[in-house]
Amino acid sequence: MTLPDPFELVAAALNCDVRTLSPESGLNAHQRWDSLGHVAVVMELESHYGVVLDDDSIRLFEAMEAIIALHRQLEQRDR
Repeated sequence: MTLPDPFELVAAALNCDVRTLSPESGLNAHQRWDSLGHVAVVMELESHYGVVLDDDSIRLFEAMEAIIALHRQLEQRDR
């Protein structure tokens, strides 16, 4: 199974242009990534990366850096 690119996944969740995202993007560090957008991001992570939506994942995945790291980890596991 091919995992969606983390930037494309977040852009879809936030309904924004992927080019507006960077590794430094995150909760309140992107114009569309507010608290409601953040829930949408974690829900996409749940759907595509198997993340459980709970308080820990909400805190853990509040920035692209953590999402990129998870994507890399999942890709390594699937090899």
